[in-house]
Amino acid sequence: MLTFAAFGAVVGGHIGALPVILKNASVNNEFFGITQAFAMLFALICMGLAGVISRHVTHRTVMLLALPAVFLALIYALFVTSPATYLVSNLALASSLSFLDLNMNAEGSDIEQEVRRPIFTSFHASLSMMVAGSAIFSSFMTVNVGVWTPALLAGALLLFAFLLVHRHIPFRAPHAARENATAISLPKTRLTMIGLTIGLSNACEIAAMLWAGQLLAELAPQLLAYSGLGVAFFGLCAGTARMLGDKARTMFSDYAIATASLALATVGFAVLGMKPGFVGSIIAFAAVGAGLGFVFPFLFALAGRQAIERRAAAMGYASAISGGPRFVVPWSLGILATWYGVSSVFIVCAVLAFASLLMVVLVLAKFPAPVPSGKGASSR
Repeated sequence: MLTFAAFGAVVGGHIGALPVILKNASVNNEFFGITQAFAMLFALICMGLAGVISRHVTHRTVMLLALPAVFLALIYALFVTSPATYLVSNLALASSLSFLDLNMNAEGSDIEQEVRRPIFTSFHASLSMMVAGSAIFSSFMTVNVGVWTPALLAGALLLFAFLLVHRHIPFRAPHAARENATAISLPKTRLTMIGLTIGLSNACEIAAMLWAGQLLAELAPQLLAYSGLGVAFFGLCAGTARMLGDKARTMFSDYAIATASLALATVGFAVLGMKPGFVGSIIAFAAVGAGLGFVFPFLFALAGRQAIERRAAAMGYASAISGGPRFVVPWSLGILATWYGVSSVFIVCAVLAFASLLMVVLVLAKFPAPVPSGKGASSR
């Protein structure tokens, strides 16, 4: 859980500092969108590669290598001074985070399987809560103290996570050594549908975080130090939803929770597209966070449960399939923001969130979702 929190501190710290970083690097909206598209493509390639590597290297080993790499990438990202260095920093941060992301999720899914009860969304709750705290800390400190300050919180958590992973995460045989796991084929049709759904919903989630600061800075430039409030409220509500998500899964079907969540996110994005003002936007970001909070960890865990003995490979395959929406959307949003303003980003996200809702209905109707065999787990 601490590794997830450290991951969130890096993401929130970088996003909270973005208005200052973009100003220092002279990056406009269109180049920002292009950069995010290529960073996403690079991240997806790395996640697919991480899935292959997991067949031969333990999650623990990759996590121990990725944690310091993430810190170095964050340091570089905070001090960029040109569009070119901004692009390179995003690629470095995306690749290191991707290796950490896949392996910490695969390890978390292994833990959920071992304890035989739904706890996976609790890991993502710690991530979202830390995104919230780190984003507001970062936006305030970068404006009032210096652009280097987000590295303080993130660095402390990354170091603590490294020490505890080294001490407490057990050695698990690589997937290739587990009960002839390589002979187990992946259900690619099912994983393809899940991957497309992940791509749509995750594109919305990332857009909400990346464009929150720009929207609030545009609505109230005098409150630049508080531009992280959008991401903070998004992360706080996403984290709350994820904290309650595992308990909710014992009471309601995954189908009911996922559809209700995406419906709320669709409404939140639509409100943001109407430029409701600084306070109204904060409330709308909260609705989006609460709506999207449950969906991504649920879909990611669902992908892993399709091939338990090749969990990381299944997650890597679904992540690779999600690459289409996750690559095209950031680029398109950057162009839209340049032509029609930042609010147009959220109008498109409302459409994408609704499309995600339709995909979830299709996936869960056609392929009932298996869950861990713990008591009270939903049959869907």
